[in-house]
Amino acid sequence: MIKGFASELEKKQEPIHEHCDSVAEQIRDEVMEKYGEEAFGPYIPLLNQYTSRESKRIRGILIGVGYRLVGGEESKADQIAHAGALMELFHAYILGIDDIQDRARTRHGLPVTHVALAEEYRGDYPEVADHIGLSLACNAIFSIQHFAAREWQWLKGFPEDRIKKTTTMINDCLVATASGQTYDVINAYRNQVLPEEIERVIRLKTSLYTITMPLQVGMLLGDASAGQLKMVEALGDALGMLFQLGDDRQTYESSNNGKDKDSDICEGKRTLIVAEMMKVANADQRLFISKTLGNENISPDDFTKFVELAHSLGAYAVVKEREFRENARALREIQVVSEIFDKSSLDFLRNMAGYFLERKT
Repeated sequence: MIKGFASELEKKQEPIHEHCDSVAEQIRDEVMEKYGEEAFGPYIPLLNQYTSRESKRIRGILIGVGYRLVGGEESKADQIAHAGALMELFHAYILGIDDIQDRARTRHGLPVTHVALAEEYRGDYPEVADHIGLSLACNAIFSIQHFAAREWQWLKGFPEDRIKKTTTMINDCLVATASGQTYDVINAYRNQVLPEEIERVIRLKTSLYTITMPLQVGMLLGDASAGQLKMVEALGDALGMLFQLGDDRQTYESSNNGKDKDSDICEGKRTLIVAEMMKVANADQRLFISKTLGNENISPDDFTKFVELAHSLGAYAVVKEREFRENARALREIQVVSEIFDKSSLDFLRNMAGYFLERKT
C-alpha cells in the first residue's frame, strides 16, 4: 500500500510544489522591490524550507481532496493547487514558530530559520547572534503569515462568500492551534501529564489543523453544506491522531522523519509514549526519564537507553496498538459516508490512513 500511495502522493504534491515556488518568487520580488535586499535576507531560510521538495504537502493536498470530495470541478485544478500552496505558506508560518518554541535545529536537512539567521550573523556579532537570529526570524515568520492571508482573500476562481467562509475557518483554526501549542509548551515542564492532556494537544495541533481544517476548507471551496462539513469531523480526528502517533513513534525506530532523530526527547515533548513509560516505570526509571526529557545535550548512550526503555516498558507497543485502533476508526468513518462523497477521494483518504499507519518517514 505504501509504495502505491507514495506515488499517488508525489503526483498530488508536484503542482503544489510548483505553486510554492511561484509564491516564494512573488514574495522575494515584492520585498526586494519595496524594501531592498537586506530586508529580504531573513526570508531566505524560511522560504528554503517552504519550497523544499522534502515537504509532504499534506495540508495543501487535503484542500484538493476536500474540494473533489463534494464534486468540485476539475477545471479548477490550478486554482486549487494555488490554494494548497497558500495553505502550505500558513504552515511555514506555524512551523517557524514551532521551531523556535521547540528549540529545533534542523528540518528536512536544513537549518531552521532562527538557527540559520543566527549563524549568518555569528561572525560579526558573536555575543548577540542568537538574539538577532530570533528577532529576524520573527519578522519573516509573521510577515509570511500576513502575506498568506492577503493572497488568500484574492484567491481566484471562487465566489466571494466561499472565500470569506474559508478565511474565517482558517483563522479560527490557527487560534485553536496556538492554544494547542500553549498546552504543549506547558506540558513539557510539568512533572506529570495525563494521556488526555496529551490527546488534547494532538486534537488541536494535528487532527484539527493538519487534517480536518484543510479538508473542510477544500469542501467549502466546493460549496459544501454545514451538514457535509460535520460529516468529516470524526474522520479528521481519527486521521489526525493516527498521523501524530506515527510521527511520535518514529523517534523510537530506525527511521528518519525529517527532524533531528532525538529532537522530541531533547525538546521534552510529552507524547503518549512518554506518558505510558511514566505509568509503569519504577522510581529509578522515572528519574532517568525526567532527567533526560528536555536535555538539549543528550548523549547518544542516553538516547539509546531512552528508546530501549520505551520498548522494554511496553510503551511503544501500547501506542502502536492505539495506531491500529485509530486506523480502524478512520476506515469506519469513511464507510459511514461512502454513499455521500466522491469515491476516488474517499479511496485516497482510506489509503492515506494505511500510509500513516505503516510509514517510516
